[in-house]
Amino acid sequence: MKKCKCLFCKFENPKVTVTGIILKDNKILVGKRNIKDQPFYGEWDFFGGFMNKDESPEEAMKREIKEELGVDCSVFYITSFSGTSEYKGYSFPVTTLVYFVELNGNKFKLDTNENSEMAWIPLKELNSIAFDSNQKLLKYLKEKFLYDFADIKELVRQLD
Repeated sequence: MKKCKCLFCKFENPKVTVTGIILKDNKILVGKRNIKDQPFYGEWDFFGGFMNKDESPEEAMKREIKEELGVDCSVFYITSFSGTSEYKGYSFPVTTLVYFVELNGNKFKLDTNENSEMAWIPLKELNSIAFDSNQKLLKYLKEKFLYDFADIKELVRQLD
């Protein structure tokens, strides 16, 4: 749904978002959305958000992690996905740039204005996530990064 007929809206160019993937022991860190007037309130989501003007994607990812988890991090680009977002009845395209995030330290403080809680959920058990681009990302992660330690141990045993 377009709000106006100006040239900028006519082309529907996507807004850029960044999404951080934080993995540990085959579990992924997610937050439960806590802003009532924004889409997917109360649903699990990956950490991230929109890029700001004059900000590189890497700077945006580090800023979002600092804002949402209160910790510095290192980021490593993985891939990107297209999708749609919505704000106050206005639907618009997004391009999501995805990063592996390595947190600096084990202590982080959740910004409860944005997320009501966080959890380490086994990747294979996470079946629903906010936003269509993140649904594509979740499928990608399960296809590319889900592994079974028993299978790995068996392969190592065979190599010995």
